[in-house]
Amino acid sequence: MGPYSHVLRQCPIRHPGYSEYEVVGNLRGEPVELVKCETSDLYVPASAEIVIEGRISTDPKTFQMEGPFGEYPGFYAGVRQPRPTIRVECITHRNDPIFRGGLSGNDPGRMVETTYWVEPIKAAVIWQALEDAGVPVYWVYGVPPLRI
Repeated sequence: MGPYSHVLRQCPIRHPGYSEYEVVGNLRGEPVELVKCETSDLYVPASAEIVIEGRISTDPKTFQMEGPFGEYPGFYAGVRQPRPTIRVECITHRNDPIFRGGLSGNDPGRMVETTYWVEPIKAAVIWQALEDAGVPVYWVYGVPPLRI
């Protein structure tokens, strides 16, 4: 799916009635080929490098402790508390799969990498919201968080 999925999976999509795959396909100019998962009725991109299938229980007896986590401004947030876990039922992958991801937490004084591509998309969402409200829009700029 290329870079579109990497960017869009972290951003709000304001197209009611359309899935993320349809939005990515529209940006790419061709549909995203999907295949059915091995253990569920969900569909995933045929080009996926790694697919992890499983179940998440809502039973608090199965929860495990986690947190706090490093947040994008470079600080720890949240408290250590029980959270749901996934019971992995199937892992499928390509030969020599490539794991792609974005770092969401970072060290104090450093900018997290997602900041560089999320801000323009936030600006587009703000632009659309303003237009929907009837406000004339000439420019919207998503400023990366200030580092002090």
